[in-house]
This record gives sequence, C-alpha cells and structure tokens, in this order.
Amino acid sequence: MRAADIAKLTGSSVLAQRMRALLTALGILGLVRGRRTSAALALLAALGFAGMLLSYALGNRPINDLVAVWTPASLPPDWTVYRDRWDNAHTLRAGFAALS
Repeated sequence: MRAADIAKLTGSSVLAQRMRALLTALGILGLVRGRRTSAALALLAALGFAGMLLSYALGNRPINDLVAVWTPASLPPDWTVYRDRWDNAHTLRAGFAALS
C-alpha cells in the first residue's frame, strides 16, 4: 500500500506521516541515549528521514508542481533538464530512505 493510500485511509497527509516517523526516530534516540550502538542507529534513522524530507521538499516537490500544469502544447523544449533534476532528487531521496 502506498503512503498516499494510507493517508487517505487515515485522514492525514503523507508529509504529516513522515514527520511523525522523524519524530519517532528522534524519540527512540532519546530512549536509547545511554546505549552507544542503539543511539547511533537511531540517529542514522533520524538523519535519513530528515534528508529524505528535505530532498523531496527542495527537489521533487517543486518539479512536481511545475509538471502538473504542463500540457503537450506547453511542454518546454528543455523538459529533459527537469526530468533529470527530478531523477537526481529522487535517487538522493531513495538513498536517504535506505539509510533510515
């Protein structure tokens, strides 16, 4: 099930769900602060979630907003630049997701 489908079922936005995941990782970090390995893994998860959110907010989302209003007639000649930027941001986001 996709995050968007879960958001529809629960009535919350995907961003809200991801923010809760980040807060959960930070909360776990607080709970395990005396255990070095567990704290390092919780910090890694929190940093991965934060990177994933930033990559989406600064990379994919702005391009998604641009593309949403394009039509075949209004497609810019340099559309491949936007595609490549989106792909790079998505690859970065996927890397952060794997990290977390």
